[in-house]
Amino acid sequence: MEEYFVNEDKCNIISKLMDDKKNIIIYGEDGVGKTEIIQRVLNKRKNDKILYSRNSRTLKEALVSLTSYNSKNSSVFRKESILSLKKLLYDFINNVKVEYIIFDHVGVVEPMYYSFFSNIIFDRKIPLIVLSRGLEKNDIGLLRLVLFDFQKMKISNLSRLKADLLTSYFIEKYKINVNDVDSFKKEIYHFSKGNIKVIKDLCYFATKARYQKNGYINLRMINIDRKINWTMFNL
Repeated sequence: MEEYFVNEDKCNIISKLMDDKKNIIIYGEDGVGKTEIIQRVLNKRKNDKILYSRNSRTLKEALVSLTSYNSKNSSVFRKESILSLKKLLYDFINNVKVEYIIFDHVGVVEPMYYSFFSNIIFDRKIPLIVLSRGLEKNDIGLLRLVLFDFQKMKISNLSRLKADLLTSYFIEKYKINVNDVDSFKKEIYHFSKGNIKVIKDLCYFATKARYQKNGYINLRMINIDRKINWTMFNL
């Protein structure tokens, strides 16, 4: 059911751009479903010549993710230097004839990371898909210098109607006991603004006894705690 809220039109557009070997940047705030969209596309294509970095906030993290893509133990690769990881990756790219590389959760790209991207795009001619929060300097750093060569796709939050449908799904899935369902949905949308991950988190924590009293769920307190937890996790 959760997959219903993945934008199928966006998936089809991305797939067509991939057929044309285009560089693509998919952007939008955390939790809007960027990763789910690209995973849907990959599941349909079933191409073993596509590399996928699940964590690309830094060059080292991206290299570890890419070189350990088919390994169950990434800790071995974490011990390697950036230079060694690059060599491993380039050897693999040459041997397998990689057709696409996907970088998920890209952070601020600094000079060494930018040089790596440039090598892949312009020297090795391998098309990329980048997933990021936005297109500005504080989102992707130096990567913005090559955005002229990228097709851009923004992923937005759900509409009120779809947000309510998703909330209804989670009410049933998590067996949330609430007296006024309409008010609950209204509050969920108020705090989430239609963000898929926030809706899911709010509904999940609504099952906790500490937030419940006489059929009323304190979503304001849940939202405060959620933000505190998110901030601590990202320090």
